[in-house]
Amino acid sequence: MAEILTSNQAPQKSYHSAHRGGLAGDIFTFLVAMLWFAEVEVVGRLFIIEILFLFIALYVLASRAKRKTLPPFIKQILPLLGLWLLAQIITDVYRASPFEDYARGWAKIFFFGSNIVAIYVLTKGMERRLLLFMAGFAIGELLGIIWFPNVYFEGGMIWKFGYAVPVATLAILVTMKLGSRVLSVLVLIGLSAVNLLLDFRSLAGFCAGAAILTSYAGVASSPGEIARKYRTGGSTFLKRLAWIGMATILVISFVRLYQSAESIDLGALVSEGSRYGIERNPLYGRIETLVGLKAAMDSPLIGHGSWAKDIEYAVLAQAMAIDIGKVTGPLMDDLIPSHSYLIGAWVEAGIVGAFFWLFIFLHSVKAVKRAVNVTPHLISIISFLLLTFLWAVLFSPFGAAGRITAALSIVIVNFVLNRATLAGR
Repeated sequence: MAEILTSNQAPQKSYHSAHRGGLAGDIFTFLVAMLWFAEVEVVGRLFIIEILFLFIALYVLASRAKRKTLPPFIKQILPLLGLWLLAQIITDVYRASPFEDYARGWAKIFFFGSNIVAIYVLTKGMERRLLLFMAGFAIGELLGIIWFPNVYFEGGMIWKFGYAVPVATLAILVTMKLGSRVLSVLVLIGLSAVNLLLDFRSLAGFCAGAAILTSYAGVASSPGEIARKYRTGGSTFLKRLAWIGMATILVISFVRLYQSAESIDLGALVSEGSRYGIERNPLYGRIETLVGLKAAMDSPLIGHGSWAKDIEYAVLAQAMAIDIGKVTGPLMDDLIPSHSYLIGAWVEAGIVGAFFWLFIFLHSVKAVKRAVNVTPHLISIISFLLLTFLWAVLFSPFGAAGRITAALSIVIVNFVLNRATLAGR
């Protein structure tokens, strides 16, 4: 949209533009997203749609005219991502990383960048296309579980490492489209309670957080409606209900965390999927994050290289588990732990990698705040996905699927920030 829109016009204009892309484009976007899980082994894991995404991105970036159609936020990200890749290359040359490691490290950043461009091009900043991509991706997660179950799913953890996220995503999308703010809040609180009962505390927190944001913004009765401050009795009830739900989840989570720390015997739980003799438990990811932070601080500028390995940090992760009273098994890997997009990039590529993710994190926080006012009818799904993304940046490893989910999250951030700009907010 070349013209400057008023705050009342922007969402309506953007919404109706969703219908100009054509049914064929909508179907293609949905199918591509749904089939994302199909993968091949090329040095490391590569999803087949990433090959398609690469061609789309190269086509766009090779054309000066098409490059100009990219939004400002995406244009800001690409040079930063290029600097991250350059820093990774310099680090790997300096550290003399083996081919099988640096090939995966460089490809991870390269394909992540092409995924961002391609997902934006497919969705075109359209609300309808974004929702179709979200729905298709969630369905694809369910299909992927059937055909390519992970080791934890096969080991019996079918909710946390299987159905939890796609089921929550689809449930939120369905209730959001029904247009009831009350129903959206209640479903989010219900999802939070279910995840808490099934020991998926972080996802319970994301759902509770999304419930709170939804209770404040509400689901607008029409896509073009700008959020307003709700002062009705019903709105006050929803806000209180959402906050009570969050408080309850926090209390129960801390109680269960304490009980788990007192009762779990890590040695008895160590399996093929554990890396440092520490099975996944309430403190597993946080231990890795702290160890990764130490590794980053030990070499803050240059980094340790792609898929960096150092037995010292693996031993430290195990020692920290022992310090909190756990019995651990044998070390299975000497990969430097990080369990964080930000810290992982810092460990592997140095400070430039950390700066990239810090930039993304800060803009994602800004998008969550602005979504409450500029996309009230989408706040339940946007807040759920972006809260999940923010957690991942700090506390999740940047795995193969992360190249796509993080790219989608960045496109969502761009969507919200663009709406905010058009609305003058």
